[in-house]
Amino acid sequence: YQLMGPQAPALACSCVEALVPDAELERSDVVFAGVVERIEIPEPGTSVATFSATVAYKGTVEPTVRIRTPSSEPSCGYPFEVGVKYLVYSYQLERQDALGTTLCTRTRPWEQASEDLAMLGSGTLAGGSDSEELP
Repeated sequence: YQLMGPQAPALACSCVEALVPDAELERSDVVFAGVVERIEIPEPGTSVATFSATVAYKGTVEPTVRIRTPSSEPSCGYPFEVGVKYLVYSYQLERQDALGTTLCTRTRPWEQASEDLAMLGSGTLAGGSDSEELP
């Protein structure tokens, strides 16, 4: 059996460079740890993951954080899963005062973030002030 018509080339996410944890921290606006509570697709091509944030490492982090990302991996969208805890490196988006992330950041499941966590330290409680350090 033959497929009819020409096949489109496969598209893939292409990141300029992989950064080490301290460089990614410097580049990011907000860094936090949290569990994905839900994922929505508010418009074609965009996913929004809503996190229950637990620890803030950089920036102001409320207990609930919404992160926008492209909705497909070929577009460099991060494939968040509901119920999974992540370390999220995010940046301020120009539109809608929102935060975003992509596969090109060091965002990763919590269990795979040991190198980052060693550099980040203990952080502060999400929704708290910088003076509320974790034990």
